[in-house]
Amino acid sequence: MAITIRAKRVSYGLVELKDNGPSSPRYAIYVNGQIKEISDNLDFMIQTFDQKYY
Repeated sequence: MAITIRAKRVSYGLVELKDNGPSSPRYAIYVNGQIKEISDNLDFMIQTFDQKYY
């Protein structure tokens, strides 16, 4: 089960950064429930979440 690390509402919906646990790739960014970005690098995903989705 995925755990939400960060979430925010933007003009086009809900953006969530989730930890998918032991599966690989581990981290994913969802926009309105659909996966948009995936990576095993949490730092990269946080940076992408903060800069790309606003």
